[in-house]
Amino acid sequence: MRVDPLELEIAYGLMDLVDPSRGGDLLDRVKSLRRKIALELGVVIPPVRTRDNIDLQPHEYVIRVHRAEVARGEAPVGHVLVLGDRPPEVPGHDTVDPVFGMAASWVPAEYGPQAELSGLTVVDRASVLTAHLAEVVRSHAGQLLSRQDVKALFETVRRSDPVVTEEAQAAGLTLAEVQSVLERLLDEQVPIRDLVRILEVMTERARVTRETAPLVEAVRHALGPAITSALAPTGDLPAITLDPLVEQALAEAVRPGEDGPLLDVDPTILERLVESVTRTVHVAEEQGRNPVLLVSARVRGPLRRILRGVHRDLPVIAYPELARNLRLDTMGVIDLAQPAAV
Repeated sequence: MRVDPLELEIAYGLMDLVDPSRGGDLLDRVKSLRRKIALELGVVIPPVRTRDNIDLQPHEYVIRVHRAEVARGEAPVGHVLVLGDRPPEVPGHDTVDPVFGMAASWVPAEYGPQAELSGLTVVDRASVLTAHLAEVVRSHAGQLLSRQDVKALFETVRRSDPVVTEEAQAAGLTLAEVQSVLERLLDEQVPIRDLVRILEVMTERARVTRETAPLVEAVRHALGPAITSALAPTGDLPAITLDPLVEQALAEAVRPGEDGPLLDVDPTILERLVESVTRTVHVAEEQGRNPVLLVSARVRGPLRRILRGVHRDLPVIAYPELARNLRLDTMGVIDLAQPAAV
């Protein structure tokens, strides 16, 4: 009767992807994906329960987290996914890439080489499904982290750095509190590989507060250089900032809440703020850049909570988290009077 944390349901038209006798290697790809995510995020993703579902359309698949459907896609047999605008002479049907949300087309596999000659990226069905699953796992890693997983991670630290776990227990930190902080970090796609340092910071900060929000911000501050360096592998960090007047107004509007600080701001102003961020991010992405939103430490947490429903993948970074060697490349300034990108 146990509910599987992560499930992949496939229609009968996709059975060739999991049947080794027909060249299907999807299950092996999923195993490799779990290892990759473990190295990337520092957490072992639970096994993916793969099963057929006769209620799906012939070429559909569904990804579930704790039985809730979180993603759905298609992978029609005999086709490949072509990213970008399909050449007029290539038949197929339009769709949207499930990972990046860009225009794409499913075209008959025999036309794949022709599309490649036109300079387009061609992706096979198994790769599309695996990439979609990987994106879902990354965005739901916090939900997939169980109490048992946290205990296993804690025991790993106990074997390598026993003093750290001894001090954490002496400070009264519970597995539930550690799990809550790790979940928040993973929700913001912050790796938890440096668990030793995370526990050290939590132990120190627990002398002042046991609330999740300030513990998360303390950990982020300690891990800040690693977080921002990972976002700027070339040393240049594309950033969107707030106009000083907007920043000051938001800072003055921060109020305590049950789940951490929140912004006590008129809803219409918040709507304008979100719209301005959306426009500026869109302009930056059209230039091929993936920007971060750079704000003060006081504003970061509550503003991230507001934006996560619209811009889940937009990193919201506090100034103290910046690595010293980074070069900022300002992509836009959020001014509610006249939002503009530069």
